[in-house]
Parts: sequence; C-alpha cells; structure tokens
Amino acid sequence: MVACDENIVFSEPHPVKGKPLTEFPKQYTGIYVNDDSTEYIEITNQKVYSFNGLSEIMANNELPDNIASNLPALGDTAVFEDEDEIITIVSLGDSVWMNVAFCYFDISDSDVLKKMGKDYYLNFETDSSMWQIIRVVFDKNKLSYYYTGEQAARVYYNDTSDSKLIIPPMKNKAFKQFWETTQDFQGEWVKVE
Repeated sequence: MVACDENIVFSEPHPVKGKPLTEFPKQYTGIYVNDDSTEYIEITNQKVYSFNGLSEIMANNELPDNIASNLPALGDTAVFEDEDEIITIVSLGDSVWMNVAFCYFDISDSDVLKKMGKDYYLNFETDSSMWQIIRVVFDKNKLSYYYTGEQAARVYYNDTSDSKLIIPPMKNKAFKQFWETTQDFQGEWVKVE
C-alpha cells in the first residue's frame, strides 16, 4: 500500500484545516485483503501494517535470540510485536514458519492522519521535512486508496520540469479539486475481520 511518488510532495500535511486525528475510528480498524495480491493490511487504532504475503521456513538455530528463546510448542503460534513490525511464528519442531508485517503508518510517531468529508488522508513525513499523502476512502466494508499521479499533478500545476514538485498549502476546496483531478487509483481492499 505504500509506494507514493517521491517526485510529488506537499509542504505541509493536508487537508490544512482541521486538527490531526489521534486514532482511526473503531469501525475502520481490522484486517483488509486485496484479491489481486497476497498482501493484506491491518489497521489498528494508531497504526497501519502491511503483510506482504512473503513467508519462509527457518531453522530454529537461525532465529534471533529474542524469538528463539520464546518459541511456541509444536504446532502453536506466537506473535512478537515491536514498534515497526509484527512477526508471526508457527513452530514446526526444529524449524518455524515465519511471516513479518511492517508498520508503515504510525500516528504516535511523526505520521499525521487527517479527515475531510468521508475521506482520510495519511500524511507521511519525508526525510526532507516534506509530506507524501495517500487518500483513503472507506465505504461499508471496503477500503480504496489513491496516490497523487505525478503526470496529472504536473499538468495541474503546468510544471514540465523533471525536478521534485512541491505542492504548497491549499484551502480545503482546492485540495479536494486537486485530488479529484490528479488521483491515481491504487487498489480496493475488503474488510475480513
């Protein structure tokens, strides 16, 4: 779900008006799957995790000490969490099946969640103190997300350069129009839990 175009950045979180939210609304937390990939996402009250569907079997002696010393019984599952990832392990005896989920959006960190109308905007701070934004639309048990399309944004701003396009603060009406004009649909996810 995270692959914003690094050539399009905002000078500050958007929408500009309104306070940042401190958590996702409870009705939107849960697990969402996409039929087109093996990836799924989990939204908690403050974080979004991406499970990429990549799993592997590892020998117990190859595991990090903090996991190897806390292995579950044969056939059981254990979950290890830290700030940036969730590791799920199923014991197979002398080896384990392991899957890792990465946290890519964290309200308690430097990321900012804002809302305008029914839409939510995930604002990610970049290394250069600029912002990348994903627009998320919840509709019943579905989640759709959008990035700013680089080509459409350059047309919108009449920018023909190859350099990074820095989008200045916009009033909410202009911001909404900007998204309607430049958004690039990325995927639809269905809530399963």
